[in-house]
Amino acid sequence: MASMTTPSFVDKLPLLKLPPDWFSRALEAVIRANGSRTLAAANVLEAFHDKAGLTEKLAMRAFVIPTFTRIHFLRSTPDSLAAAPNGVVWEDLHGEVRDAYVGLCLRDQLILSIGVPAAYSQWSDLRSLATQLGPPYPDRLGGIIRLLRRFPTPSAVLSSPAAALFESSGEVAQISRESASEELERAFESYMRGKRVVGLDSLRVAGITGLRKRKHVVASSFLADAVLLAAMSKGRLCSPFASGTNALGELVLGRRPFGSVLPQDN
Repeated sequence: MASMTTPSFVDKLPLLKLPPDWFSRALEAVIRANGSRTLAAANVLEAFHDKAGLTEKLAMRAFVIPTFTRIHFLRSTPDSLAAAPNGVVWEDLHGEVRDAYVGLCLRDQLILSIGVPAAYSQWSDLRSLATQLGPPYPDRLGGIIRLLRRFPTPSAVLSSPAAALFESSGEVAQISRESASEELERAFESYMRGKRVVGLDSLRVAGITGLRKRKHVVASSFLADAVLLAAMSKGRLCSPFASGTNALGELVLGRRPFGSVLPQDN
């Protein structure tokens, strides 16, 4: 029997080992450290003091840092560990809205950033695919599958590139791609006005915040990136300027990676 061909997107999926029920406690512990790697590690170990055998190396290097940086909730440098755009938004949400936002971010990364077809963007579909492919995929994809199962996104929006969440309820807001693009571009332009060079993370947060203020919905950084790249590819808003200090925070346009942009009026 011929083996199944591995879809091209499979090897692009992030390797995530953080247990889903650790997500909120671990992220809160790191964010409370205000950027200090040392304090973040101490906070995480305190939060999970009941986990026998858990060391700082295992907690931070195997679970916390790889998972949260790969889904853009944290940014890691040799000197700091701080909230990335999705983490900034998550910190300002509460209760069920937080969980819904995690699900939205996971789904947007799959579809908008990695290019996973909507048919494979739910946990059950990915699990079936991993089973069909066989080793090592059931183990390799187990982390993202478990997170998608714990933080699901309603199936009605899985194929939409422009869904967001009402900030007060966590219910899905079906905003059109045109409306999302207009609001995000307006926020990008306003933030860049008068600036010479703008870092991508600052621009992402400004775009998501602007959309939230005007429409009372929250979006992921992956939607912000998709709208920004679409505008830049048409020669609008800004142009790539320089590589960033963190590859996970960079975008690529015309095979050129960049971590900051030059506003168009410059």
